[in-house]
Amino acid sequence: MNRVLLILLAFTSLSLTAQQKASWKSLGRAEKVWVLMHPFSAKKAQKLTALAVHHADSINDLVKFPNPESGGRKDALRHAYWMALISNKIGPKRALWLGYAHEKAGKKDFEKGIEEDGSLADQTAMQMDLINNSFGVKVGKYCYECDQQKLLETVLESLKKGELKIIKQNSKGDFLDEDNEIIPTDSWKGRWENERVLINSGF
Repeated sequence: MNRVLLILLAFTSLSLTAQQKASWKSLGRAEKVWVLMHPFSAKKAQKLTALAVHHADSINDLVKFPNPESGGRKDALRHAYWMALISNKIGPKRALWLGYAHEKAGKKDFEKGIEEDGSLADQTAMQMDLINNSFGVKVGKYCYECDQQKLLETVLESLKKGELKIIKQNSKGDFLDEDNEIIPTDSWKGRWENERVLINSGF
């Protein structure tokens, strides 16, 4: 197994461009293992990831989701659509593994103080992403004849129906606890476990 990994690492390293090398450095250990184990799917996954980000940004520009960044509906849409694409084009098992590897990297980033989308991840954000990832994988699996547009429409409709998860916030972007009380920023930011809670994504 170690020899196989070394061969794949050598193959991957020789084929990386300067931009890809920068992307490689930003990956967590679990994500790098995924790339090494699936070298021929990695490039396709990279393109699908960029596509998911682009479409989520485009829809947000049209719909104007409140609080669009980390923990909001744009975030939920991006994760579910990303996994729907990966599941549909590469396979559900590989998609689940990649999604889990990404969240594992998020936990490491938290420990190192590295921000994602302008804020540190935490346990609630990770749970949100894992749930939305899992939902997206199912969409990609069962809508196997769907094209990219149909997958996007399916995930967006699920978002509207409340089938995805977001972190509870008020209209000003303050995070709320189970009793709808504002959680002071200094009591949740930078803490892995805190009072932030998940709610359904419906609107």
